[in-house]
Amino acid sequence: MTSKTKPKKRKKMNKQAMWLVLGSAGALALIAWIFIGGGGQQLTASGAKLVHTMDPNYFSKDPKARAAYEVAKDMPEVLAELPCFCGCMTALGHESNLFC
Repeated sequence: MTSKTKPKKRKKMNKQAMWLVLGSAGALALIAWIFIGGGGQQLTASGAKLVHTMDPNYFSKDPKARAAYEVAKDMPEVLAELPCFCGCMTALGHESNLFC
C-alpha cells in the first residue's frame, strides 16, 4: 500500500512546485515589464519622461507662480527638455526642470 500512496504524493508535490515556479515567473515578468517601460509613461520626442505637474490652483495667492504652473501643465514637453540647475538632478535624481 505504501507504494501506491507515494506516487500520488509525489504528483501532488510536483504540481505544487510547478504552480509555484509559474507564479514566480509571472510575477517577475510583470515587475520587469513595469520597470523596463511598459508602465505607460508618456515620453517627449527626445525620449524624456513626462510627469504630472502640480495643480496651478495650489498657487492661488501668487499669480506669477500660478501662471508658471499653468504653462507647465499645458506644455510639459518643453520643461522636460530643460535642465534644472538647483542641484536636484544629482541630489534627488530629477531628470529635467519638469520634475522641480
